[in-house]
Amino acid sequence: MAWGLTLCGSLFCGIIGGKKTIHQHFEVILRMKNARRSERPGLDPVVALTLIFVVLKAMGLISWSWFWVLAPLWITFFLFVSIFSAILVGGRIAKGKW
Repeated sequence: MAWGLTLCGSLFCGIIGGKKTIHQHFEVILRMKNARRSERPGLDPVVALTLIFVVLKAMGLISWSWFWVLAPLWITFFLFVSIFSAILVGGRIAKGKW
């Protein structure tokens, strides 16, 4: 997603500025994408834990409800939403807009 925005921004700047070719912009974007990929090899721990729980549930080794099998996903989502909301509210309070 972020590299798509970079692509649009790079192409727009290239059209306006005319300094780089489209091919050079794509090379820069691909380098950025590959650099980001090499920083975090493997699966995200939340996804890995969810996959483990789903496999265990599918094999019948755990008798949890699907609500708890998928808990790593929704707990992570609500944690992210609560932190993001706290940052937004704190910023508006600090600016005096609330």
